[in-house]
Amino acid sequence: MDIYISGLFGLLGTFTGAWITLHTTKFFNDRERFNNAYEVFRQSFSTAIQELSRKDLHRVEIMVNEFPKHVESFFNFSTHLGVKISKRLAPKWAEYKNYYTRYYDEHKRQNLEMIDFLLKEDDKIERQKIISLIYEILEIAKAK
Repeated sequence: MDIYISGLFGLLGTFTGAWITLHTTKFFNDRERFNNAYEVFRQSFSTAIQELSRKDLHRVEIMVNEFPKHVESFFNFSTHLGVKISKRLAPKWAEYKNYYTRYYDEHKRQNLEMIDFLLKEDDKIERQKIISLIYEILEIAKAK
């Protein structure tokens, strides 16, 4: 009888060890996939951040050119996010998308010289708002 109990504990220990190993490996693999996806997502914003920091480039043009890349990257990355992070990220992403929508509409309707004239005074503030928003999006997305 003692042999059966010892064997039972041996099997239980083996299955417990296998279960722990399986879930630990899955956790680390998931984390690695998330980190890789986050890095691609983060890199997609690097050009926009650099260009928005320069005064010689037009922010409307930057947003019109860069936002489609960000949407694609966001779509690919969002599959790695949980519900909680997705809900925190949604309003910031919507705010960022509103900049693009507004700039795209202005870009379609008018020429850049007219936009420059209309937006000249708040240019530095707007650029900083967009850059700050990008950093907020990246910070929220980073926390899995």
